[in-house]
Amino acid sequence: MFASAELYLFPSQRLTMHLFTDEVALARQIQCSSNRVQIKVHEVPSWGWPDATLLRFRAINEYATDIDGDLACWLDADMLVVRNTGDELTPKNWVNGLAFVRHPGFWRPTGGAQVQTWLKQPRALASDILWNLTGKKPLGAWEDSDQSRAYVTAKQRRDYVCGGVWFGWTDRILQMSEVLAVRTDEDLANSLVARWHDESHINWYLAHNAATLLGPEYCYERTYPHLQVIEPRIEAVNKGAEVSTARQELNQISR
Repeated sequence: MFASAELYLFPSQRLTMHLFTDEVALARQIQCSSNRVQIKVHEVPSWGWPDATLLRFRAINEYATDIDGDLACWLDADMLVVRNTGDELTPKNWVNGLAFVRHPGFWRPTGGAQVQTWLKQPRALASDILWNLTGKKPLGAWEDSDQSRAYVTAKQRRDYVCGGVWFGWTDRILQMSEVLAVRTDEDLANSLVARWHDESHINWYLAHNAATLLGPEYCYERTYPHLQVIEPRIEAVNKGAEVSTARQELNQISR
């Protein structure tokens, strides 16, 4: 992921990559070939699952004074930047200084592209029909328990976004992280874990704070057939064999 970001992420800007990990010694062996990119390693506990993803806001808060620069971008570790990304964005126009990515599993094309997707993938059509029949529109894996601090009422549900990639002005990202760290800890104090962990809390935040929405090309998942109509910029890869394959492809590109 670091190698792909070095090639393609905000290619015209200097980049500092903050790595949150419990494998500090191993992480410090990671090197970038260009002076454009700096890596900072931040130690976090061996949280296990799901705390390792749920507590990301706590980790960001702990090292907030080390996170500077104008813009910030969160990337899950299983992401690859597959083409130039960043220069096409217009951060000065982002609503409230934040930009979230429509969840690739719940985003749908419109018009003729949607019809073509349904014709090619009858299961997708059946799934969408069943979802509409439940009356739970819009699509999304919302937190349904009103005991959780990530709960979003039916009236507040609009656009469901992913947790793996998000952007914003650094001060706005740090403000959001501070809020969500508190709410996550409040859930844990009551022995509650939101349905989709950090992603659930992010969607609560979006339900209560306006922000710019980006397309799923910023969190592309090749197993979703309805995404075939778009060209990816950042891709989520399956851990294991696919990561090895992606690394080989990236090495070929970098040559």
